[in-house]
Amino acid sequence: LEQAATHLVGIDLDERGVAKTREHGYEAHVADCRDPDAIDALGIEPADVVVAGEVIEHLDDPGSFLDGLHRLVAPGGLLVLTPPNASGLLNGFAAMAGAEINHPDHVILFSWRTLTNHMGRHGWEVEDAATFVPAVKEAPGSGLRQRVLGLAGRFVLWLERTIGRLWAPFVADGLIVTARSTRS
Repeated sequence: LEQAATHLVGIDLDERGVAKTREHGYEAHVADCRDPDAIDALGIEPADVVVAGEVIEHLDDPGSFLDGLHRLVAPGGLLVLTPPNASGLLNGFAAMAGAEINHPDHVILFSWRTLTNHMGRHGWEVEDAATFVPAVKEAPGSGLRQRVLGLAGRFVLWLERTIGRLWAPFVADGLIVTARSTRS
């Protein structure tokens, strides 16, 4: 983002994270984007592009978050969301294995359809949706179980990439959705 943007502003609830961001020379603010008064109090200009990467799946009330983002996106501007994909193959294979791989801080999962539907209910018109498969992370530990799970995970991620390219893109692990506000 730093290489492409003319100006970057970060907003987060995590005071320590915001402080670290400021230490690295970036403009950052502590605020809850679900609170219109908190957003207005920041006094920042709406942006041409707002990226909410890996955020919405952590929120108890994603609708108020989507409502609040209208204050941050300039008229005609673009909102980009990147949540995990509930319909990803990795989730399905994990469920069949009797496991769940979701981060413990996630409280909601979206498929492409449920996310675009939810966004529409909160004044966003989706322009484009795509998927991505993140880099493979190593399973913690070095035991046989971790090695087998790591190999199985890499295989499923390879399968997601292959099927995604050749046939069904919405089986990948992550979603990228871009939208514009329908509110004046």
